[in-house]
Amino acid sequence: MDDTRSRQVVIAGAGVAGLTAALAFSEQGYLVRLFEQAPRLEAAGAGIQLSPNATRILRQLGVLDRLLPAAVRPEAVVLRDAATLRELARVPLGEEAERRWHAPYLVAHRADLQDALMARLAEQPDISLVTGARVGGIAAGPRHTTATVEIAGTTVEADGFLLIGADGVWSAIRALGGFAAKSRFSGELAWRATISADSVAGE
Repeated sequence: MDDTRSRQVVIAGAGVAGLTAALAFSEQGYLVRLFEQAPRLEAAGAGIQLSPNATRILRQLGVLDRLLPAAVRPEAVVLRDAATLRELARVPLGEEAERRWHAPYLVAHRADLQDALMARLAEQPDISLVTGARVGGIAAGPRHTTATVEIAGTTVEADGFLLIGADGVWSAIRALGGFAAKSRFSGELAWRATISADSVAGE
């Protein structure tokens, strides 16, 4: 295998997982080719909780300082009875959590996290991001993997020693790799919303 392929990682999917993986491999000196099927990156979802385990990694990748101005450091996680609002349990966070775990516990909008990851990614010359690119085939050899990628009607091949499928719960990469496990909709939904801190509910 030539040196380029031996140092190159191919990633399918440029969501939070794909962007974070790209930065992590770049920090270790690898070339990264990142392919996203959507024509442009748009954040999906609403709020996201980031534990100290996550924010510690974001700090190591140079992302945390970009996210902090748009994030909230909650003082506690509070569980209440829905009917009476009686407090059932409380997990202290804020400065106490940061002293304990040496990294903050944050709440942020997923779009703000994605923006912070993208801003850091733009500074890394060893990462190339291509949108509107769908991985349509995989050929795995003993020492490298080749992904066949369709971009604007043209087919290109991307070689690397590793292919990462970061393309979500309905992963096409998993199917292309011959794995039989399939995601299924359970019928259960969780709804989340963002409210103003100045509102009656927020207070």
